Amino acid sequence: MTLSELRNFIIRTIYEVSDPDSGLELRPEIEEELQNSLVSKVRISADEAAKKLGVEW
Repeated sequence: MTLSELRNFIIRTIYEVSDPDSGLELRPEIEEELQNSLVSKVRISADEAAKKLGVEW
């Protein structure tokens, strides 16, 4: 393994560990929901979202 290959391997590994969803695909219904959300003009604040989810921050 060359130094460059080792470097790329380490970077890829760090990325995968920091993003456990890396490489996974969205279910079609979730993808559609996200697309609809992007088109919608309705927005809520992070505080409102946290409150709806019962999250304190």
